[in-house]
Amino acid sequence: MPAFSEQDRPLLECLHRLVFSDPECGAAIEAGLRRASTRFADTQFESGYSSVTLPIELFSNKMPEPLCDKVRLCRAFTIRAGQRAPHEEIHRNSIQRLVSFRGTGIVNAAGPGGLDRSYMEHLIVSPGIAKTTDLSICWDVVPANSWHFPEASGSEQWYGVAFHSASADDIIDEYVPIGKSGEADAVE
Repeated sequence: MPAFSEQDRPLLECLHRLVFSDPECGAAIEAGLRRASTRFADTQFESGYSSVTLPIELFSNKMPEPLCDKVRLCRAFTIRAGQRAPHEEIHRNSIQRLVSFRGTGIVNAAGPGGLDRSYMEHLIVSPGIAKTTDLSICWDVVPANSWHFPEASGSEQWYGVAFHSASADDIIDEYVPIGKSGEADAVE
């Protein structure tokens, strides 16, 4: 069962083509993922998760008019094998559309509303591993105001790309360290 509605399909199909078939977009993603991965070599960097922001115009300028306003921020990320993001996160005002670029990962997501922290797992696999372009295998959509966290599920580092409906200036991100309860730290 896909972790998105059929209303998301036209946007995901467009993003899928750009991520995997557009040379300029693919090169930007690869460069961003290399930058994110180099942080792991820094002995002061203890997290198993790293991300960088990519210029959204690389994607939005190649999208048809009704779709280009639905993505306003792009983050490329990587997670070390067998690890997960160090925090649960919520984007209060942004829908997150996430694709497995290389490798295999799990998106653990709770229901919308910001109160539920009962997670359901959705395994997503890159098209190269899955040997399919079935969007339900490669993509996950986390509704706005839903707690979630990603984790690498395979024996190798996982690489992904997340597209947000809110811009970098507008997104309201909150994080809670995994295993902790209480108030989240706001990052704006």
